[in-house]
Amino acid sequence: MVQKAVDEAIGGPTSADLANIILAPEEFCEKCGRCCKTCEPITVTDDDIKTIAFALGIKPDLVIANFIKPVKPHGLSLRTPCPFLKENLCSIYEARPRSCRTFPFAPMREEEAQGPITLAFYEYCRFTVNFVAHKTLGILLRMMIERDNPALAAAWKRHMDQLSEKATHLTQAEQIEFYMKQMENMRKQLK
Repeated sequence: MVQKAVDEAIGGPTSADLANIILAPEEFCEKCGRCCKTCEPITVTDDDIKTIAFALGIKPDLVIANFIKPVKPHGLSLRTPCPFLKENLCSIYEARPRSCRTFPFAPMREEEAQGPITLAFYEYCRFTVNFVAHKTLGILLRMMIERDNPALAAAWKRHMDQLSEKATHLTQAEQIEFYMKQMENMRKQLK
């Protein structure tokens, strides 16, 4: 049973899983700072540089001179370790670059930066591992309910199938928003 649950969990995140991650990233991130200490590159755009400059109250040229390095073929990166990491926390959190805001998500297809996303696995980051462990426990719980209370399991499956059917025609971003609303409604009902 455990191996089957693990196999299902590592099959990749669903849009519902991504909604859960967006709603509660603290469930999976250990705030160890390893991403900021070891990630190469920490890509920055011109807009990121302007945002950082505004947040620091300095000119973009000073951000480039003090915190940025060129990367091949034509990009820019924050220096590593990130100069804004203080006691394993981001000192410019509200102004952090897009690559930091979206970490550890990655495009499903490298050529489609604006397309569907998935979780990436980085050997220095426990986020994805923690997510898979969390999902595995949920799958094990579902399997135990299926074994011990088939009627409850069938009712839950019907409910999930109905939600899935409502979301099938939506884009991934719309599906994530749909599932976030469903989860918020469930949380309200549980209070």
